[in-house]
Amino acid sequence: MVATEAAAEGINLQFCSMIVNYDLPWNPQRVEQRIGRCHRYGQEFDVVVVNFLNAANDVEARVYELLEHKYQLFEGVFGSSDHVLGAIESGLDFEKRIVEIYKKCRTKEQIAEYFDALYKAFEDEIDEKMKTVQSTLFENFEASVINKLRITMSETKTFIEKYEKWLWELTRYYFGDRITYFEEDYSFVMDDGEIYSLNKKREDAKHFRLQSKVAQNLIEKGKKEKTEPAKLLFSFSGTGIKYKDIELLKSKKGLLKVSNLMVDSEIETHSVLLFSGITEEDEHLNDELCRFILSLHSTVEANSLTGKELNCIEKVYLKNKTKRLAHLEDTDSALLQREFRKFNHWADDRIQLLEEDLKDARREERELNNASLKDGLSSSEVLDFQTQIAKIKRKVNRLRNLMFERQDEIEEQRDLMIQEAKQKITRTIHEEEIFTIAFEII
Repeated sequence: MVATEAAAEGINLQFCSMIVNYDLPWNPQRVEQRIGRCHRYGQEFDVVVVNFLNAANDVEARVYELLEHKYQLFEGVFGSSDHVLGAIESGLDFEKRIVEIYKKCRTKEQIAEYFDALYKAFEDEIDEKMKTVQSTLFENFEASVINKLRITMSETKTFIEKYEKWLWELTRYYFGDRITYFEEDYSFVMDDGEIYSLNKKREDAKHFRLQSKVAQNLIEKGKKEKTEPAKLLFSFSGTGIKYKDIELLKSKKGLLKVSNLMVDSEIETHSVLLFSGITEEDEHLNDELCRFILSLHSTVEANSLTGKELNCIEKVYLKNKTKRLAHLEDTDSALLQREFRKFNHWADDRIQLLEEDLKDARREERELNNASLKDGLSSSEVLDFQTQIAKIKRKVNRLRNLMFERQDEIEEQRDLMIQEAKQKITRTIHEEEIFTIAFEII
């Protein structure tokens, strides 16, 4: 959708997930309004903001730098930009100050000096606002919301994916205190002085990729770990985090099982971790709760589970496994239906044009036959009509044969799709228990 500034004024655009600022307004509150049209309740995707910028214009470049880094309009702590903008007097006053730059500054040095002064004027207020917003966010939002918003300060500066975060924790576990860590940007220094970092912007370090040799060695080591049955005491009280569902589980005991479920076919492979949890009061824990519990600090106590306990958690696991396989079946069914629907449309398109050409040729054949039987025709006219009729009959036969060939091709394609579908739904299921533990939340 291409729109004027009117699109930023009270229209809900949560069905859009990308904003392209063709012209970047000098008024930061106008920029915030544009983002806010898409970043609304009901938005299912991360909102991506693309800004067109005249890099050769020093003022435009510095305005963008101010909006991005100082006021964090395009990245940063969720919900903070509204509050931070409150420290900028009014957007109109700010815009007037940018106009002054165009009027007064004639050199790069003058522009830099003016913007440095502008930064300094708001620096303390902006930093204080950011701290207040972060504090408010942590104190009032539940952990389930906080996790989804990705709002820790280090992740604001260095966004890392879920798997990279797990890799970081695995690195900390195996290397322990033997290496030096820089938590603020997920970097560490090896014994040989080599620096690795998950921060893709660091140029003085090797990017710590999941596929790197160091990471793969750690992952393989983790896979080979023996996880004997044990009891874990998870500490939630000291976290200061609000999570209603976890608070209801405090002082309760239960069982938790993690398994890897792999479903193989000749076409594809599905691999998923299944989290199964149950309390002594027979309360079943969903996937999200199990993951959060396992993320808490814990201490380990030696423990051997009884057959009754193992049977209890196994029933929960089988229920989750059945549910996951049913979901996979429904997904495959919907995918197959969509693919065959697309195939039918393609087949109809291929045949339709030939049918129309054949229909036109047969109509022309009937008209020529009728015309050749009229009274009063000369012998040369009769022969001419018959020549045309013979020609159109050959065309009809050619189109009919071509249609039969197309139909045969389509049926061959359909047989191939059916065969691939059979291979897809003929699956082999592999199950691997990662660990089973007894737990208590304190």
